[in-house]
This record gives sequence, structure tokens and C-alpha cells, in this order.
Amino acid sequence: MMAKTSTIGEVYQQASSLLGNDFEAELLLRKFLGFDRTSFFLHLRDPFPAHKLSEWESWLSKRTSCQPIQYILGEQEFYGRIFEVNASVLIPRPETELLVEHVLLYLDRHNDDQTPVVVDIGTGSGVIAVTLASERSNIHVIAIDCSEDAIRVAERNAKRHGVKEHIRFLCGDYVAPLQHEPHMIDVLVSNPPYIPTDQLKQLERQVRDFEPHLALDGGADGLAAYRTILSQLSAWNLLAPHAMMAFEIGFDQKEQVVGLINSFFPAALIEVHQDLAGNDRVVLAEIV
Repeated sequence: MMAKTSTIGEVYQQASSLLGNDFEAELLLRKFLGFDRTSFFLHLRDPFPAHKLSEWESWLSKRTSCQPIQYILGEQEFYGRIFEVNASVLIPRPETELLVEHVLLYLDRHNDDQTPVVVDIGTGSGVIAVTLASERSNIHVIAIDCSEDAIRVAERNAKRHGVKEHIRFLCGDYVAPLQHEPHMIDVLVSNPPYIPTDQLKQLERQVRDFEPHLALDGGADGLAAYRTILSQLSAWNLLAPHAMMAFEIGFDQKEQVVGLINSFFPAALIEVHQDLAGNDRVVLAEIV
């Protein structure tokens, strides 16, 4: 329990000791008090607002219980933008920025004055859809998720970044909402759930206990989402000529995902790209 007469600096030191992490303590406290970094250090000798002590202690309690700091702050940075996140959506990872990079490169190579239809499957917080719409104004984005709560978060993020009018949000099972759509998909991008069910319990606690299993659980072999997406695309003939599929994958799933793509689209031209740690992370497949 902190004294009501504590200064901001004293509260900071107590939080650092409790969390064992100076950076996290500073980040939490700055966000809580509404300070940028310079202002924070200029006000360390100011009294901590006594009427906020109880709320602040609640924040610390959440973090010491391993709740992800992103959920406590209510935000996470992705591709240079700040996005709202909460417990209904997966916390965006840096690896997914690589997926976005490759989609942007493909769009630039195929810039033919038309309006490509880009579909983001399992949009979650909307980071992929919103980033693509923000970076390329000449595309039409459709973002799909089976969670209505996630769709609401994604819509708020689209509004926050001024692209809500450029994204159509649909709730449904993978590609199913597009089964009867008149237009074809030029680019399908997805960071689907890909962790095998029996490995969920091995995840670190802040992921296992707080992030939505709906966005993590890839079924018995981790490939259920890829299998469903590819099956739907193939059965309903939703891909335009020379369309591209871009998937994020688990570090050890290259052979399985490439094999699945080949089984549904035997003529696809496939590339696999590594993340900064050297792990296979992005699979691109162009339909020819």
C-alpha cells in the first residue's frame, strides 16, 4: 500500500521494485498520469494525486498477475500507429509487420490503375486491414472475423486512423461471408490461429491466461484455419486470376502449409520468407 503523500517519483520507484522492470513501471505510470516522457521526469517531485491511488494500485495488481501490459494500457503500436487492444483481440506482434510488408510490395508490383480487393481473414484488432488501407489508398479492403467483439475493436481502430470508409467489416467464418459476393479477391491476407491445441498450455502465462484462445487455437495440428480458408477459396472460386494469398505461419509449419496450398492450388507459385530471427514466418502464394 502506498502512502497518500507519496511523490510521483516515489510511486515510480515502488512500482519499479514491485514489477522488477523500470521500463514497464515508467510506461504504466506515464500512461496512467497522461504524461509524455519529458513531462514525466519533470514532475517526479510532484505529489501523486491521492484520489487516484486506488486505481493505480489496481493497475499494478493486474500487471503482477501477468495481465499483458498492452491490455492494461489499452493499446499497442503496429507499423508506426497506435491501435486499441483489449482482451477480445490478440495483441499484435512485430512479426505480423513482415506479412504487411510483403502484401504492400505485391500491391506495388501489380499497380495497374484498378482497385484491388484485399481481404483480411481473422482481422482481430484490424491492424492488418487498417495498415493496408492507410498505406495504400487505391485498394478496397474487406476485414472478416468470427468475433463480433473483435469487429467492434477493428472498426474503432479504422475510425481512429481515418480509414473506416475504406474498409468493409464482416462477421463470419473465415471466407464464408464472401461466398455469394460478385467481386473476386485479388489479395487474401491472414494471420490465423496456428498453435496446436495441446501446445496452448505450454504458452507463457500472460498469453495462455489472457489472450483469446479463439485467435490462438489452430486445432489438433495447428493447421485447421489454413485448411478451412483454402478449402473455401477453392470450392467457391473466389480468387481472381493472379491473385495472391499471404499467410503468417508458425516457425515449424512451412512444409505443412506449403503442402496444403499445393493440394488446393497445384499451380501456385509459392515463396517463404523468414522473420528477423531467421524463422519461417510468411508464406506467399500467387495463383497462376
